[in-house]
Amino acid sequence: MLVNLFRKNYINQYLFILLISILLWVGSFIAPQPMAEYESFSYLYSLFYTLLSPFPLLATILAYIMVFTQGLMFNQIFNRQNLIPNNTLLPMFLYVLFLSAVPIQNLNPILFSNFFILLAINRLMDCTNTQNVQDKIFSAAILLSVASLFYIQSLYFILLLPLTLIIFKIYYWREWVTILFGYAFPQIILILYAFFTDRLQIMLDSLKIYITSMSLNIDTTNKIVLISNIFIILVFAVSFFVYLINTSESIVAYRKKASIISWTFVICIVLSLYTFVIPLPIQICAIPFSFFISRYILKFKHKQTLIDILFLLLVGALFVNVYLV
Repeated sequence: MLVNLFRKNYINQYLFILLISILLWVGSFIAPQPMAEYESFSYLYSLFYTLLSPFPLLATILAYIMVFTQGLMFNQIFNRQNLIPNNTLLPMFLYVLFLSAVPIQNLNPILFSNFFILLAINRLMDCTNTQNVQDKIFSAAILLSVASLFYIQSLYFILLLPLTLIIFKIYYWREWVTILFGYAFPQIILILYAFFTDRLQIMLDSLKIYITSMSLNIDTTNKIVLISNIFIILVFAVSFFVYLINTSESIVAYRKKASIISWTFVICIVLSLYTFVIPLPIQICAIPFSFFISRYILKFKHKQTLIDILFLLLVGALFVNVYLV
């Protein structure tokens, strides 16, 4: 059975992930696509765009390496937090698929932003241990702030910081003030840089354009892709519902950490609807989708044939996003 592959030998799992990911990316390796154009407020991404956009093949290779590396990091973080079994790479596989299942397989702001969001979530889940919580919140705030400098929509993930304090019942004023200082630190550096290089007004104008341009955006031009995305969302919805009805079976620490991922999903789904410049909702939702779907597949030990079919349909739907756009 296909799903059983992710309960056995690590080497076979790595080889399978490598094979499927290369099949997803082979078209981009042969005919590299240009990097996603940056928005005027994607300040850090603009530096990489300036350096790498003249070399689309190099940028594509680096994007693939980033996707695979983030997949490894995703699996390691959730393994370290005791949210997934030690013997499986299924979360990594799904995360790599979700990051790869986009029409433009190249470096883009979301790919960079997700890296810092992953690290921030890891620090937030570490708050289970109440020692040095202030340091954890401060570092998570800095990481989320840096993520927003690559992809401005990531600024909404700042909501994870107060939500985490509420989830872990941390009500000391120092931790709440730390959120503001940590998040503001990279932004202040950026503002000072813009001020001394006479770019502050340009930055403020760009921010104004972003705020006034926000609108609900659901692309319905490609019906096949729309149907595949609806199927992916339905699979996630079932996975999330199963988690909710069985949440009482989990230990308290597990439930609190999973709550952070649940709120990540709430933020992601709103962002995927309001991503008006770079329509890559699958990448935005990669973290919660990968966790809850892999959890559902691994825990569903009955009717393996049905789960295998569901798993194949899910992988097929992600391939549709790449080859039928």
